[in-house]
Amino acid sequence: QDPSSYTSFPSFDSTFVNMAHGSDLDAEWKRIQKKTFERWVNIHLSKRGLQLFDLADDFSDGLLLCALVELVSHKSLGRLNKHPRLLPQKLENCTLALNRMKADGVKLVNIGSEDIAKTNLKLVLGLVWTLILHYQI
Repeated sequence: QDPSSYTSFPSFDSTFVNMAHGSDLDAEWKRIQKKTFERWVNIHLSKRGLQLFDLADDFSDGLLLCALVELVSHKSLGRLNKHPRLLPQKLENCTLALNRMKADGVKLVNIGSEDIAKTNLKLVLGLVWTLILHYQI
């Protein structure tokens, strides 16, 4: 038989390409999810004339996150650090938002103020999804 007829066995190259394609799909999914959540956040923030440009970066000081939580929960968070420059000030703002969510019965798993301040995209995406599930749906 002609060796070229043995097409049912994947070569190393095709296996590698498929594995790489899987990580491309994961990256594409994160990109789509990020854009979708940014739109949802901006719909709410626009009520205060605010806008988010990058989900992880723009939540890192806690100001936009606090504004979002106030808007969706319809409750004030109290006094914020309006010009947070130092990490402890950013953490304090993020903690205010997380504490309001916990007080409203939101189950927060594996996310803390540090994750938000350090722009952990995966965990911030999970946090926004939790906000949507609790306050929107």
